[in-house]
Amino acid sequence: RYKEGKNAGSKDFDAKITWLRRILEWQDTSNPKEFMNALKLDVFSDEVFVFTPKGDVINLPKGSIPVDFAYRIHTEVGNRCVGAKVNNKIVPLDTKLKNGDIVSIITSKTGKPSYDWINMVGAADSKAKIRNWFKKENREENITRGQQLLSEEAARLGYEWKKLIAKDRLLEVAKTFNCATTDDLCASVGFGGISVKSTMVKLTERYKKEINAQKPAEPKTTKALENLKVRSMKSRSSSGILVKGEEGLVVHLSKCCNPVPGDPIVGFVTRGRGVSVHTADCPNAINFPDKDRMIDVAWEETSGGMFLVTIEVVCYDRTGLMADILAALTELKLSISAANAKVGNNGMAVMNLGIQIRDLQQLDFIMTKIRRIKGVHSVRRMRSSKGE
Repeated sequence: RYKEGKNAGSKDFDAKITWLRRILEWQDTSNPKEFMNALKLDVFSDEVFVFTPKGDVINLPKGSIPVDFAYRIHTEVGNRCVGAKVNNKIVPLDTKLKNGDIVSIITSKTGKPSYDWINMVGAADSKAKIRNWFKKENREENITRGQQLLSEEAARLGYEWKKLIAKDRLLEVAKTFNCATTDDLCASVGFGGISVKSTMVKLTERYKKEINAQKPAEPKTTKALENLKVRSMKSRSSSGILVKGEEGLVVHLSKCCNPVPGDPIVGFVTRGRGVSVHTADCPNAINFPDKDRMIDVAWEETSGGMFLVTIEVVCYDRTGLMADILAALTELKLSISAANAKVGNNGMAVMNLGIQIRDLQQLDFIMTKIRRIKGVHSVRRMRSSKGE
């Protein structure tokens, strides 16, 4: 066995390997390769057993790829890996290994890990070694990458990055992760030690808490409502919105966040346009300058209407993919109001689809169905950062 794998196994593992080698010795075949292809190791359903070109056995977690094999041989082999052969055929590095595969690694002195490997490998120790390489080798690049990932996620969520990190909020978040500086935090995010999601959750929670603390306990809307000729206790609108305590108001859904039934919502009395309804987490609502114009609104139990939302689908570009996605939407009898796509230099395609839906529950079902299509990387609901 190789250097790093030598002491990794337990007595139980050694027993399994001994058993496996006896099986190979006992098997009476004139074609060893044929035998290895036919060998089924159902006993080890949570592992795969592959071979080096010299016949040594390497065990890996199920779902492992050639990069896992390289790191199991030696950390430097993994760090310098540029390609792989499985059963004497060159294969992509994200190829899933199967029991009985013969694996060899192609290395280069100029080779180095890729950030994509962190999400590709199947073994926890492989992830740790890749992250450790980025942590040691690329601090400045990690800081820049971490800042970029966080600012992009902020934009995706509808926040302005500079406002979000004002008042040392990012430093406060950094300290919760035991990072002494914001650069330490961004570097950790950059090499994958700390997730973008967990960082943004803490950052947005602090931001919302400060914004909410500035809101008056009981917003007064009397003067604004008088200008709209308020008449009675409850108002229904064609948008499926109830304005609590008022009647005769024009109600419209804000285009910056496109609320749909099921979204938490807030209303603001506007000058000359009635009540504008936003999702509760819409940055334009959170940053609305005149809190006195806030008014309580709620969805009708059965609105009966259709609501426009835009979803973004990021996928690996392949022939027929967009047709598959549109077919899935057509199967659900959805009205598609807009569709466009573009392909980046990295081979990833980004599609923006405008669809008419009934409510948030239906939207979640649609997005789940699209995620199951082969080649789809991610699906998310789009929100405009612009006001109306």
